[in-house]
Amino acid sequence: MIVHFNGCWIRMKQAHGSGESDDQVMEKAHALYKTEADQKPFTLVYWWKAVKDQPKWANRDDKQETNTNKRVKLNGSGAYTSSNQESDDAVPIERSRPEGQKKAKAKLKGKNLCTSDFSLETLKTEKMKMYHEATHKKAEAMQRAAESMEIATKEKAKSEMLAKYLDLMALDTSGFDDARRQRHDNVLKYMEMKLFQEEN
Repeated sequence: MIVHFNGCWIRMKQAHGSGESDDQVMEKAHALYKTEADQKPFTLVYWWKAVKDQPKWANRDDKQETNTNKRVKLNGSGAYTSSNQESDDAVPIERSRPEGQKKAKAKLKGKNLCTSDFSLETLKTEKMKMYHEATHKKAEAMQRAAESMEIATKEKAKSEMLAKYLDLMALDTSGFDDARRQRHDNVLKYMEMKLFQEEN
């Protein structure tokens, strides 16, 4: 899909009118793609934008240009002519290509081994650093969650104690004997200390 759309975009770019903006070229490329792809719209614009300037995709421009140089017409004498009017002396533009797999392996086996080892070690160090930072952040988050839970538990216990204290305060103690009234007063004093004095 991306290759197909890239071809459409290149064709529209080459046929670019003098007053057309890049957005208009993009619209034409979308329309061309849709007609060539059985009316299916191109939905991978994000990925196409990410790769279109890479050497691999830039080389497709060259391939497109060389394909347009095929013999397609007959001139008056019956000989084939080029589809564009460039002369045979035109020098093709050379662009840098990405390093191939074999070349990369040869470098690893040869002189560049130390450099590759160094970059691998650097990568490992960076990954370990990121891992430790993530672990540290996770531990901090868990600590904060535990502290929040502890505060919530304390608040709940305090709320329950306050409800019990209010119930005991409203209790009619006129029928209590001296020992029971003393225990009742001691419990109230203890609860008052826990509820009100600890706040100060």
